[in-house]
Amino acid sequence: MGGFQAFADGIPCPITFTSGLQSNVVLPFALAGRTTTDLTVMYRGVKSNVFPIPVQPAQPGLFSQTADGRGLGAIQTFKDNVYTLVTAAAPAGAGDAIIIYGTGGGELTPRGQDGLPPVNVQNTQLPVTVTVGGQTVNAAYAGISPGLISGVLQINAIVPDGVAAGPQPIVVKVGDFSSQEQLTIQMK
Repeated sequence: MGGFQAFADGIPCPITFTSGLQSNVVLPFALAGRTTTDLTVMYRGVKSNVFPIPVQPAQPGLFSQTADGRGLGAIQTFKDNVYTLVTAAAPAGAGDAIIIYGTGGGELTPRGQDGLPPVNVQNTQLPVTVTVGGQTVNAAYAGISPGLISGVLQINAIVPDGVAAGPQPIVVKVGDFSSQEQLTIQMK
């Protein structure tokens, strides 16, 4: 992508986006079990300094509609075979099936392939829960999002009863690791 490359402990990182100001990469699955990695980037043959970064089993980060990790999440409802983005005009309700998108789900079973769409279902190895407006439910599915690059996490859950109307906080927990707290889901 425009002469940009990234490496974690010398392993090439799949690049999902690059511009003059920002580059996004996916850390390779081969880093599983490590506690740190040395990240280096190369642009047009010039190598950067080494950036040591911590590695942990998971670090869920949920996507937002504004691409800044805050406000309404990148969440859809699935009703009558129709996917609908959850917004103020199309809120979710108790009992709705929701699909939450993010990254940082950790290791998968079977193991994911760096930078490639999955060829079959791949579930997170760690258990996943979803908390909506203070009510926690187990994820019905947590793993690779079909048709998207390995590294995109999809969580399917049923909205629990008892969640108040309006924008409510939504947090995903993968094992002992929680997503950011600034994300919301619009409720009926």
